[in-house]
Order: sequence, then C-alpha cells, then structure tokens
Amino acid sequence: MPRKPGAYSPTQLAEWRERIKTGKAIDVLNKAVAGEIELSTARMKAIEIALRKTLPDLTSVELSGAGGDPLVFTWAPASKSAA
Repeated sequence: MPRKPGAYSPTQLAEWRERIKTGKAIDVLNKAVAGEIELSTARMKAIEIALRKTLPDLTSVELSGAGGDPLVFTWAPASKSAA
C-alpha cells in the first residue's frame, strides 16, 4: 500500500535530495551556456525536473513569526568597542 502524501519524514526527504546530484546537473547547464556542449530537449527537461525536485522554489517563500503571527524585527546599532 503506498504512503499518503507528506508521510515521509524530513530526514528521509533530505537524504533523497542529497542522493540526487544537483551539482552535476548545474555543471552540465553551465557547460551548455558556455558553449562547451549541446543539450537535447529531453536532457534539458530531465535536468529541469531534477532541479525542481531538489532546489527550493524561492518565489513561494513566506516568512512569519511564531504561530503565524507577523514577523517582528528588532534592530539595535552595534556598540562601539573601546580601543
């Protein structure tokens, strides 16, 4: 019986993401941009899918405080150390 979505622990998900060699995919893309190699459409799509699964989508990041409250920032100037 398959697991329900979200039934995997964060540790398991992190381990699986580590197994996918994201760095190699990025290296291949860099070589293609530099003109060292040519990529087929299928290989480009495969790299895109792998990167979507392993890298966070920064367009959907939301910051909030504890319990969903608004995030509160406190700024204090750095103290000048006596020389």
